[in-house]
Amino acid sequence: MCGQILFSTIEYKINEFEREFGKFDEDEGTFEVDEDKEFYIRIFENLEKKIDESYFKDLETNWKLVYNQNIVEEIGKKDRELWKSINNLFSLRNAITHGHVLTIEYKPNRKDESYEISVLGKYKKVYDFLTEKKLIEANSIGMVNLINQKVVEFYIDETKKFINALILSIPKNVEKYFAINKIKMIREKTI
Repeated sequence: MCGQILFSTIEYKINEFEREFGKFDEDEGTFEVDEDKEFYIRIFENLEKKIDESYFKDLETNWKLVYNQNIVEEIGKKDRELWKSINNLFSLRNAITHGHVLTIEYKPNRKDESYEISVLGKYKKVYDFLTEKKLIEANSIGMVNLINQKVVEFYIDETKKFINALILSIPKNVEKYFAINKIKMIREKTI
């Protein structure tokens, strides 16, 4: 979705560029096309390809390239915790997608009937984040559901907020308009 928002601006820029790239000579009554047009179009197309082949970890760089702003700061102005939430969502997604084993060690606490829980490997950061947000907790026998209804609802809400924050971070209103239309088009295709 982030790439689609960036694409909407690039597509708009390409169209504007193609429309404005020629010069009309009123005295001669001719239309001259600037000879560098193909060069600039290749640059735009290369940028589109770069974004298309990128990952979430590349969003900061790509956003800076397209909009000349720090997206982490822009998102932070709207919601200080949102970038952290989305990064943790992608960490969870990547750990699951790449088949990392979830290893949890349970150690009974001899003082009371609680358990000390240690999460190892790729899931530790996600576990700590979800625990901090009070979205997961151990039950009476020390079991933890890392993915439960509260976690799913939290990430759905955070994703919606993130997409809105991305669009609101686009500096020019005309580019926001194209991003909103791109999102609407994607939603209509998926419904």
